[in-house]
Amino acid sequence: MSKAIALINGKVLDPKTKRIERQNILIQGGKVSGIGYVPDEDEDKLDIIQLKSDHLIVPGILDLGPNFREPGREDRETISSGASAALKGGITGVALSPKTVHPIDTPEKVDFVCNKAKGCGVNVYPIGAITQGCEGDALAEMALMKESGAVAFSDHYSVEKTQVLKNAMTYASLIGMPIIIGPAHGISDSGGVMNQGKMATILGMKGVSATAEVSMIESVLTLQSVTGAQIHFSHVSTEKGLGLIIQAKTTGAAVTCGVSPMYFRFTEENLSDYDPMLKVDPPLRTESDRAAILKGILNGEVDVISSHHEPCTIDDKRTDFTDAAFGCSGIELLVPLLITFLHVEHGMDMASLMQMITVNPHRILGIPFQGIKLGKAPNLSVFNLKKIAKVEKETLQSKGHNSPFIGESLAGVCEWIVVNGKMTNPQAI
Repeated sequence: MSKAIALINGKVLDPKTKRIERQNILIQGGKVSGIGYVPDEDEDKLDIIQLKSDHLIVPGILDLGPNFREPGREDRETISSGASAALKGGITGVALSPKTVHPIDTPEKVDFVCNKAKGCGVNVYPIGAITQGCEGDALAEMALMKESGAVAFSDHYSVEKTQVLKNAMTYASLIGMPIIIGPAHGISDSGGVMNQGKMATILGMKGVSATAEVSMIESVLTLQSVTGAQIHFSHVSTEKGLGLIIQAKTTGAAVTCGVSPMYFRFTEENLSDYDPMLKVDPPLRTESDRAAILKGILNGEVDVISSHHEPCTIDDKRTDFTDAAFGCSGIELLVPLLITFLHVEHGMDMASLMQMITVNPHRILGIPFQGIKLGKAPNLSVFNLKKIAKVEKETLQSKGHNSPFIGESLAGVCEWIVVNGKMTNPQAI
């Protein structure tokens, strides 16, 4: 019989109430059996973890939309390797993108993801495709995928055909499911490799106008007002696009939005040395766009921050910028990036920050947020907020080492993680 676990004197964050309180937590038989419990020093069946003032316990971190590449590109990532990366980063749950080589567009493929996820160590929630093959022509089997466990529908980007997207939104609304929209069509489809503007001209590269994202958001918002569908815009990258979403939210529209660290940390100016690690889709935008996204986060106008994890192989990136693959690996760095760049550098309060990766993604996907409750199997992460770790290729758990943050020193190391009552030391993975 495994020992019970006592987390002693930890600062526990309740993302719902934004309260942080010192509490003792006792986990026995995989469930929370005591809150405020003070263990007897003579108990020999108890692992006591004495926490310090720099430790913060956060329940239920959920990354919305990482791409684990399976099935089809297991050389880039698998559900197993992606789960290990999530664990190391303190993430207890992932809602996986359906945009793989063989898109998750049938109930059988949803079952495949669920079966592959068994025993992987994190909670895995499949997102089903909106259209067959994510090709934008015919609707996928949405209701059947919901029955198999899909928590939302997405083609990763938007669906270009207006009537197809309207039908999808209407149907999703009828069955009570959210639609996730990537505001761009995918710049790779147009041959563009970066944002259209001054830097594209200087670097002699084909660019794609930010107008494409803005126009898509306008179009989707119009359809949302007609269908009443719940829409989440993922990885928004433009000031104008974000402004449209914020305005729609003020009218009471069922609309939310998310961003990722790339877009509040870098701009097109960072491409001056043609670093393929910074080739992402949507592309890095202007300083005005970056500042607007950062402001939206700090003001609480952005709902979710996700990793936008798109792992690539060494060969995918070890070429010139034009031919390099799109994508940035980052799931295991998500929380340290947010702690470092938003909490430490910009003073964002920890409770508001953590809401964006705990309560909010759960609410958007309709997954109950449990928190830490007596009698329930806990999902929680223990971060050392002051501990600094340098990002190195050799220590990344993801198969994808395509991160522009390699070499950065980040605060916020996850030292313990509990998923469904089972504790792991992420640094020993």
